[in-house]
Amino acid sequence: MDETIEAIVNNAVEKAMAFSPIDQSFIYCEVSERLSDLSHTALMTEYGLKEEDFG
Repeated sequence: MDETIEAIVNNAVEKAMAFSPIDQSFIYCEVSERLSDLSHTALMTEYGLKEEDFG
């Protein structure tokens, strides 16, 4: 699992290096938000939950 995480982070850094530091910051924030959303979805799937279960 560590190799996968390193590959994802390294790829993001490599792609972001083509941009200015402020744009890099924006990219990293966006990636962070999207990965958090994916994490949430994965956990919901793992436990068989739906958003409606919390409403």
